[in-house]
Amino acid sequence: MIKRPDATKRLFVLDTNVLMHDPTALFRFDEHDIFLPMVVLEEL
Repeated sequence: MIKRPDATKRLFVLDTNVLMHDPTALFRFDEHDIFLPMVVLEEL
């Protein structure tokens, strides 16, 4: 089976409680993408 290069990359949507619990969570998703909704930034 041939593996596509983008098959292992994931997108994680972080919520406010994730960043409140661990502010360094932004840096723990090395090879993956993260998405921060504008609402999360406003709440912080």
